Amino acid sequence: MAIFKDPINSLTFELPAGWANDLLYSTLTDFFFARWDRPEEMLVVHLRRACVAEDRSDDQWIEKIREEVGEKASLFDMDSPNGRVVAADFVSRQGMTQRVAFLRGAHVDIAVEQRNADMESPDPWKALSTAIKSAVSPANKPPTGDYGPVAFNKTIEKANKSFEKKDYAKVVAALEDAIKIGTFAWLVSLTSPGGSPEINAAVRVAQAMVHLGRFTAVPLHLRDAASILRRSLCSLEAAGKADAPEARELVKELKEILDSIQSELLEKKDPETSRDSAPIISIRERGFRSAQAAAVAFDAAEFKKASDFAAAAVEDFLFLLAYFRRGRSQQIPDEILKHLVDQGISDHEEQRDAIQKAREGLLFPALNLSLQVRYCCAMEKGEPEGASEAVELYLPLARRILDSSPGDTSIGLNLVLALFDGVGVIASRQDKEKLEEADRYLEEASQIVDSTGDKTCRDDGWVRNHKHQIERSLEALNKWLAAIRKGGDSSFESNLQSLHSKFETITERLRGKITPSEAVKSEEGKESGKYQE
Repeated sequence: MAIFKDPINSLTFELPAGWANDLLYSTLTDFFFARWDRPEEMLVVHLRRACVAEDRSDDQWIEKIREEVGEKASLFDMDSPNGRVVAADFVSRQGMTQRVAFLRGAHVDIAVEQRNADMESPDPWKALSTAIKSAVSPANKPPTGDYGPVAFNKTIEKANKSFEKKDYAKVVAALEDAIKIGTFAWLVSLTSPGGSPEINAAVRVAQAMVHLGRFTAVPLHLRDAASILRRSLCSLEAAGKADAPEARELVKELKEILDSIQSELLEKKDPETSRDSAPIISIRERGFRSAQAAAVAFDAAEFKKASDFAAAAVEDFLFLLAYFRRGRSQQIPDEILKHLVDQGISDHEEQRDAIQKAREGLLFPALNLSLQVRYCCAMEKGEPEGASEAVELYLPLARRILDSSPGDTSIGLNLVLALFDGVGVIASRQDKEKLEEADRYLEEASQIVDSTGDKTCRDDGWVRNHKHQIERSLEALNKWLAAIRKGGDSSFESNLQSLHSKFETITERLRGKITPSEAVKSEEGKESGKYQE
């Protein structure tokens, strides 16, 4: 499962892999998600002030919920270790079913709604049930400490004085303290009766993150700041306050900071780039940079850093894929339309398909790389859940890429590696029930290798991480086999040994299909002298 944590710490919850947070329309208290491969299916998580006081009974709370959903809706119970949960189903005039679940909290309630669920899937409400079971808000904890604007300003002053003294460690510490103080002020504002959440507190956190990100050259801080600033703008717009006289200066300030962050990602000003398209282009560029940073950190064995960058890249790319799929109905720009017509593509739907394929073709390689890094890092750190999350996305992505480019050897072998990773996840979990599934993965991998004939490919692009992926999966198989031998389960040991042997056999055939790129030869030459002049 993928864990979503709000950068401003409003709440944390889990989702199945493949759900993308909408980075343009989420607010400070409403979080929108869509499936990257089925963007019409939506999940919305709402954080709101508790509808009854903490000392009221659950029955009184349920009565409030019943008033909200109406008499026609029937409430039913759901499970959560974090509080009482009730839910209701609604059916639209178009026959689409929507489910909404409500989680009671001491100070804030959490509501999760899932729209346009795929009712033909084995578990159509999996995203909602996963989110509601795992949702936690720190705002429900008792407030402690000093969290006012005075305390925040003092830490900023401390950071400035430390910078003047060139005491850079204290600069970082002061900015981190400012983020904590501002975050706590925001959480407290969520619970204060009679008022609305304090957007200024969220903005202060974002400003401190911007300073910290630029001072430390850690782009993930700027990424979090951009998220909070954009959501602050959306919150003002949703409340109808963006055009209010008292909010004009704040809105102007937010847009200026966002523009400055985006301009750092856009190396040159494109005169054809509108203000509306700049966020999309900057998110795309940010995703590419995060993917590259993940690869560099992984090569340097900085696995925590590599995993963080890869996770950020995956989130950006999934959002863009869902965004572009939802935007198929948008008008095609004249210059692109002319280019398509010149290529002989005149049918309207064919034109949209061509644009979609071009967009995905641009994003898929970097997303593929990021998922490979995520898998390898999780296996290095002994985190089978993280590895499983990566494979849940990597395997269907590799299949989709191969479907769009059949006959490409490197793309075919990329799917083989994804299947190997699937075996590695099953082995790392030592899941006996999925031994047959692992065997099917290897059978499919063997067929793909057979289909390539005498063709080979370089170990750049799609298969650049093949050695790491194979080694991590093989290590997991070795550990599982050793554990089974130690346990004395001779019948299962025979089956697992057969799987292990098949994995090694296909691995040898796969390695024979991949020849080192010039960059790899150069690195190997430095170590062994084999390719030195």
